[in-house]
Amino acid sequence: MKKILFMVTQSEFGGGQRFLYNLNLNIRTEYETYICVGSDGNQEFVQAIEKASIRHKIIPHLKRAIRPLDDIRCIIEMVQIIRSFSPDIVFLTSSKAGVLGTIASCLARVCGKKFSLVYRIDWAFNDPRPEKERKMYIWIERFLSRFRDIIIQNDLFDLESAKNNNILPKHGFKLIHNGIDIQTMHFLSQADARTFFQTKCSVDLRSFDLIIGNTANFYPTKGLTYMIEAVAEIIKTKNIACIIMGDGPDRPQLENLIHEKGCEKNIFLIGQIPHASQYISGFDLFAFTSVKEGFPWAILEAMCAGLPIIATRVGAIPEIIENGKSGYIIEPARTEQITERIHWFLEHRYAVRICGENAKQRVSEHFTLQKMLENYSSLFNAISENNFSKIHFD
Repeated sequence: MKKILFMVTQSEFGGGQRFLYNLNLNIRTEYETYICVGSDGNQEFVQAIEKASIRHKIIPHLKRAIRPLDDIRCIIEMVQIIRSFSPDIVFLTSSKAGVLGTIASCLARVCGKKFSLVYRIDWAFNDPRPEKERKMYIWIERFLSRFRDIIIQNDLFDLESAKNNNILPKHGFKLIHNGIDIQTMHFLSQADARTFFQTKCSVDLRSFDLIIGNTANFYPTKGLTYMIEAVAEIIKTKNIACIIMGDGPDRPQLENLIHEKGCEKNIFLIGQIPHASQYISGFDLFAFTSVKEGFPWAILEAMCAGLPIIATRVGAIPEIIENGKSGYIIEPARTEQITERIHWFLEHRYAVRICGENAKQRVSEHFTLQKMLENYSSLFNAISENNFSKIHFD
């Protein structure tokens, strides 16, 4: 049986970790898999793969922050893991694991190990950051790409960004969209979900004209400040609620902004909720205000629940949402556009149901787990056979 070694930086259950979880659950009858994960995060991902009996290892020195001594120790441990496991494919996902894992792979190859190196990434240089820092990330990825056999992208935006910045892997790029397992998605009834939210928010949700929701880790890239500012403007004339499931380092800043805008009775940060997706049926509208994204699972979940979407033109979102049909696409960091579109849904309530139905149909036709697995199975089979000519590169 061929072997695949996966490496990811953080232990929280973010988008990359969810991808690894779903992929490993479905390929382990064909491949022997092993996941290495860093120690940063809330360990939710580690707990999930432990429960699923997926072989894994925590690398204590794999950290999100740049720490030279930890990074050197991490590279050494990665080399040891590669030499011990002897994978046919080393599969890196996330920026830090991508950098250190590529260096470790080069050293392991010097030591005589033969394997293909695959990198799946949403580029860090597309995050909002100072120009000098952005250029440094581009230079690092450009240099390391020559040692990577294939780079997998979730969306056309990242694919074009890489090519425009002369980031070129040995063999080529492969565009593979994420997919969601629609059959296993479970949503509470709207009434039950709202009962849950009422308990969390300590408020009677029946008093609101519209309930907007989101699930997000509280990082600057999620653009939640723009959502708060938009809601603050709308409640001057309309009574709406905004419920955000999630947590993260930006919580104090967001709480201060909510207090500053006087939105405490309308915006509710209810924290990390286990199995959060089952409650999104309690929303009328799903608003996703990120300034940087790859291929967000949260939007696929909301579409499965039959919710209309407002989302920013970043990452794969323009490929997921049919603008004006399954939702509306707005420009990132534009509070006035969020405000305008929420007002539109308030004035056209029939569109909530129609856009929601269209969203559900679109995800079932184009973004299923089965399609994603077929693409990866085909890719892994070609790599394992060392037959790169069978791969249609993008």
